[in-house]
Amino acid sequence: MTSGWYAGRMWAVGLMLAGTPVLAGSSEREAAAEAYRLSEEATRLVQKGAWQGVERTYLRAVETGAPLSAAMHLTGARSSMQIGDATEARQRLLSAYELERDPEVLAWLTTYSRQYTRVTLKVDPGAKLEVERRHFDAERARVVDRAAEILAETGAFDGLLPMGRYRVGAFWFKVREDDADIEQDLRACAKSGTCEAAP
Repeated sequence: MTSGWYAGRMWAVGLMLAGTPVLAGSSEREAAAEAYRLSEEATRLVQKGAWQGVERTYLRAVETGAPLSAAMHLTGARSSMQIGDATEARQRLLSAYELERDPEVLAWLTTYSRQYTRVTLKVDPGAKLEVERRHFDAERARVVDRAAEILAETGAFDGLLPMGRYRVGAFWFKVREDDADIEQDLRACAKSGTCEAAP
């Protein structure tokens, strides 16, 4: 979904700021020019596969305050998935779809809605998030790895996880297709093994 049609689209659109009107104030014109420059920089970085650089460039473009094109938001969605942030990727897809009602983007969003669930966990720092069967899909595996890293470092995670069976300490939970949000505070029960499994 992120390869053939997208690659052709990126070459055609060139990450230009689509349909942006002439801005009145000089500061707004400067912001638009900088956003355009960053969009071109993002194009070059995509071609190199430098996704960390693409992510930084997208964030800098957002910070200009100038309107971004749907293509630029799609680039941001791809860079988010490359670093394992499905939550931010979905938000950027929504931004792209608001600008252009592209059926391919809608299909991508539908996948997120059906196969990912928002999970909110609170644990003691150092607790480990594990998935019973590691995802063969590299993007989904990166999402799980990033969630596990955040949870271990901060003791909290709030974001999207793909379908699968997960464990934190003695607590098991499942993310199913079209599942409801999951929210668990495991700080008191994870070590003792008294946590109840999510429905």
